[in-house]
Amino acid sequence: MPKLLLQMGSVFKSVVSLLGIFLLGMITVGFFLPRESEFSVTKTISANPEKVFSMVIDLKNWEQWSPWRAYDPNMKMIYSENTQGKNAWYSWEGNKRVGYGKLTITDYEANSEIETLLNY
Repeated sequence: MPKLLLQMGSVFKSVVSLLGIFLLGMITVGFFLPRESEFSVTKTISANPEKVFSMVIDLKNWEQWSPWRAYDPNMKMIYSENTQGKNAWYSWEGNKRVGYGKLTITDYEANSEIETLLNY
């Protein structure tokens, strides 16, 4: 019986050691990963470019088509003084599903492209 307990203790120590090495490795890898990531979406639709662009360049228009409003109809939104173009922003605070954060337009090309920075 004592021999069996010694073997179980040895297996337990091995498992704990391997788990510790794994966690240390994950932490070490985490230090080398980038703090920011980039995400890009491109979609071609059959519509008037000026009309579509007006729906995304003015952040107040996002309330009309954003799916997040359906997840939390009581979501609180605060807008910058200027809601269109470069440096325009809005912040939101909602339920657990929506969370909170801030979206800022960082750059755009009229009727073609919009770049945003999302902090959450």
